Amino acid sequence: MTARGALGSVRTQRLDRYARAGPLSTVRQVVARKGEIAVASLLAVIRGGPSAADTLPTELVVREGTSAFP
Repeated sequence: MTARGALGSVRTQRLDRYARAGPLSTVRQVVARKGEIAVASLLAVIRGGPSAADTLPTELVVREGTSAFP
């Protein structure tokens, strides 16, 4: 199903008021660093050690779609 078809399906179910909410808020992460940590963790486990643990910096990106339902 295409995105256009999915939106058409939403409209036919009378949920179009939610489809027009706009961009949703998200959490931004450094994807390259996330991949580095995943590889380091995998290699550590393959070598018989504990998986690597690390905390990634994140940023909350608040967009217009964040609100209570009507």
